[in-house]
Amino acid sequence: MTGPVFVPLHGGTLATSVGLETSGGVFTPLLFRGDTVPCAVTEGFTTADDNQPSIKIRVFHSLEDRIAHATFLRGYQVILPGNAPRGVPNVAVTFAVTASGEFELTAADADRDLPVVLS
Repeated sequence: MTGPVFVPLHGGTLATSVGLETSGGVFTPLLFRGDTVPCAVTEGFTTADDNQPSIKIRVFHSLEDRIAHATFLRGYQVILPGNAPRGVPNVAVTFAVTASGEFELTAADADRDLPVVLS
């Protein structure tokens, strides 16, 4: 999948919440229905395994809290620098929606931007 992805808007606000899938098939919203666009939030992520080469993030939008009822937007893979023990990388991932409803994801580790690959 290439090109921009868009989330539904309603009168300059998000019509649904935007978030990611967490353990147990739970939809965890990061940007909430009714938030005025443009909007953004940055969350910290780390690794679960030693020498993990990347962090995979699956982004959805939904009105409900179950991933089964959410609409998949796109998968992303944040490429990590070097090999590190689990829990060591501190990756700041920014989830953003522009005024036109385009969803954007960026990532940084300390002072470096990290490559984000569509998956």
